[in-house]
Amino acid sequence: MKFNLNKFLISMSHIIDAIETDVFGTFSNHPSKVAYISFMIGKKLNLDDKMLFDLTALALLHDIGVSSRKVINILPRETDSIVDLEAKKEHCEYGEENIKSFPFLLQHKNVIKYHHEAFNGSGFYGLKGENIPFLSRIIALADNLDLKFDLKKVYYNREQIQNIKDYVIDNINVLFFENISRAFIEVTDDLIFWKNLSLDSYDELLLKLTPPINIDVTYRDIKKLIEVFSKIVDSKSKYTANHTTELTAKIVYIAKHFNLPNIDIEKLIIASFLHDIGKVGISNEILDKEGKLTTEEFEQIKKHPEIGWKILKDIDGLDEISEWIYSHHEKLNGSGYPRGLSGDKISFHTRLLTCVDIYQSLREDRPYRKGLSHEESIVIMNDMVRKNEIDGNIVFEIDKAFKEINTELVSELKLIL
Repeated sequence: MKFNLNKFLISMSHIIDAIETDVFGTFSNHPSKVAYISFMIGKKLNLDDKMLFDLTALALLHDIGVSSRKVINILPRETDSIVDLEAKKEHCEYGEENIKSFPFLLQHKNVIKYHHEAFNGSGFYGLKGENIPFLSRIIALADNLDLKFDLKKVYYNREQIQNIKDYVIDNINVLFFENISRAFIEVTDDLIFWKNLSLDSYDELLLKLTPPINIDVTYRDIKKLIEVFSKIVDSKSKYTANHTTELTAKIVYIAKHFNLPNIDIEKLIIASFLHDIGKVGISNEILDKEGKLTTEEFEQIKKHPEIGWKILKDIDGLDEISEWIYSHHEKLNGSGYPRGLSGDKISFHTRLLTCVDIYQSLREDRPYRKGLSHEESIVIMNDMVRKNEIDGNIVFEIDKAFKEINTELVSELKLIL
């Protein structure tokens, strides 16, 4: 099938937007503004289409390291600014690690890691001049400007536009490289540039500007691509990584037990990898809480299927999978969330994902309890069957398949996933 990398990239930027909203309680479009500024500078510098696409991709993803618990946990407790996050070099290191499986069109090394380096060596790592990767230099200027100035409100303020230009010129061969600075100044002579920086959403603009990149993929290829997503989910909370891996292995095991076609198994693998992607928009204080959630906290948790659906729905080939993810907390009697679906409106694949997710959650250790045995888990799930919440036939097969589960086979599945 044809797979549009541009749409995939926009979806990845939505993950960073969700994390930013979670951490700072506000939505600023920072990754998209940095990507737009970087693209316009790159175009002025006559970069070819492949380099332009990669520059835009790297700029959109430059703060992807913010998803790591290790970064979030070192932020000031009362932080309310993305500037606090940008001041931690750890987000550069984790970001570089997280993008390794993204299919850039050209080879790049350490662009994300060094996107806070300055011409004069005053960045996190002390790199100077030509030692700084070329694309890092462009992203650094764009990132710096969006952090220092409120670019969304500049369009009608000629004085502030001049202040920004003066700031860039004053920092030539200090913070910024001369050729990149001059290109930026030329770009800013067009008022349309400033008008675009006042947009509420950049999705349409970036899709229009960036060269369209379509590749031929199978679902197996898509699985490799979404490893970027799964790494973000796994680093978000101490409970998500193991859960996702175990769930995916068991999904494969039970899908084979049902003799499902290989393409269905590949789709279910992707769904299980991404089923909790929406939790990037949920506070870690809630996700990692050691105790019972309050009503308000549970209401926040209930938002994650829809957040996940919104992130994934426009990616080629994931329309069906994103629907399974949207519905994996629905119940047959209509008591689930977020839409209160019931009966035949919940597909078999969604029911399967739901049941295995519940089973895996019951088997795992949680802060407030030890993991349950297989028998204890099935007792609880059969009670849910009696309440018409989950599919009795699937629970019956889970009981039969996992009662005598081949642990060595599951371990092997986890290694090859």
